[in-house]
Amino acid sequence: MDRNWVKAWAENTPEDNLHELIGQLKRDIQRYNQLGSEKRGKRRFQGELVDETFTVRCMVEVQNHRGTHVIEDDSRTSDVIKVKRNGASIRVCRNGRMHIEITPRWNSASQKCDFVVDESACEIWQISEMILGDFMFECS
Repeated sequence: MDRNWVKAWAENTPEDNLHELIGQLKRDIQRYNQLGSEKRGKRRFQGELVDETFTVRCMVEVQNHRGTHVIEDDSRTSDVIKVKRNGASIRVCRNGRMHIEITPRWNSASQKCDFVVDESACEIWQISEMILGDFMFECS
């Protein structure tokens, strides 16, 4: 089989890597929000991409005479995650402090980009867990 490594490598841009990671984060946020209330309580999360920065906020369900609404959690307004590109790498900050730096690296054997954290190649779901895991489950 003739693999088109030229196309695969050319499609491995910093923008593509960021958008692949954001796609995984969005899927995982949606999965969390779809959990039953017995697993997540009233907690929900919201991810939003603005000007190439993906921001994740903690939300909470509230009920009033109009029904159930999801609003930003007042107790965690300053506790947000920001994911953005920094040159060829991706930086993840939480509470304004550096949390993780991800360096995408081309892998000739797999013909895809590896996401490297602290010199270890990680699967994209592992990166998502590093970013969202404690954030989502520390207060559940």
